[in-house]
Amino acid sequence: MAARYLGDGSLVAIEGYIHSALQPNPIVNDVRAVRRSLWVIADRAGSGHVPAPGTSHRDGGARMRELKSFLVGMILLALLVQVLNGQGAAVVLVVTALLAALAGHLKAVMIAVAVPVLFAGGLLYISPWHLDLAGRLMVGALAVLAVAVLGPPFLHWFQVQLGVYGGRMFGGQP
Repeated sequence: MAARYLGDGSLVAIEGYIHSALQPNPIVNDVRAVRRSLWVIADRAGSGHVPAPGTSHRDGGARMRELKSFLVGMILLALLVQVLNGQGAAVVLVVTALLAALAGHLKAVMIAVAVPVLFAGGLLYISPWHLDLAGRLMVGALAVLAVAVLGPPFLHWFQVQLGVYGGRMFGGQP
């Protein structure tokens, strides 16, 4: 009955028990030739809606990837046009200013996440079975702390340097 509603390769979910048994193969007269029979005893059957074949939403991820690729391509095309028009320095200044503002806003969040992870890594380092995990946690937390503390000043310095020398580097007038 289910074959009418489900196509080949359809994904189904069954709550139950799987049973198997070895049986002699009746086609071959060899004693060593056996086959394994497998059957499922369902505990509970749901009354969910079974969609018609071909109405699956399996390619939703592919659509989102295509949309993301399109948007990234459009942004890169706009940046390329700006650089070719001699506005490369202004684009880099805007991107640097946006990154500096974002780093300033995320500084408190990064520190609030990194400090407990660093503490947990220190606690795990006590256990001889978790040295590798503890080391990775602590190195990651220290990297996040370094970016949180040193990121905004570096981006501010970089923005000043681009303001002074950026016009010559990206095709603008000195």
